[in-house]
Amino acid sequence: MVIAPPDLSTTELSVQLSKLTNDQLTIVQDSIAELVICYELEQIPVDNVLAKLIGTREDILEVARRLHTRIDVPWSL
Repeated sequence: MVIAPPDLSTTELSVQLSKLTNDQLTIVQDSIAELVICYELEQIPVDNVLAKLIGTREDILEVARRLHTRIDVPWSL
């Protein structure tokens, strides 16, 4: 997934990154974000990634659990 500012040529970016990764990319334009690239790798334990992302903030993990499982909230984009 690539999140790019609206003035970036996403077509050209997609072509170039697809050549590098030999994979299909998802590109989303965001009016406030700088360039963000997320690339999934194999054989990386999810627990290790999670630990790096949340550090010592275990409250973030609890909030994520509750938000992910809320079915009474009408989510929209």
